[in-house]
Amino acid sequence: MLRIQDFSSPIIHTTTDPDLFVAEFACEAQAVSTGKPYNQTYISVIKLKNGKITHYKDYWNPLVALEALES
Repeated sequence: MLRIQDFSSPIIHTTTDPDLFVAEFACEAQAVSTGKPYNQTYISVIKLKNGKITHYKDYWNPLVALEALES
């Protein structure tokens, strides 16, 4: 659905819990069906245990996707 052009390097936000952090990054892409740009910012909350991801949750704006995919 999207032709990915670039992902930014993440900005990592640490927390008081050494196994929990927040990553902020952006995506530049183009919707294949419409040719419209898809420029999205993501926030990911990531929890680790023994160096492995045990929880990963993304937050993003669905209106950006709708705008890119609507004809």
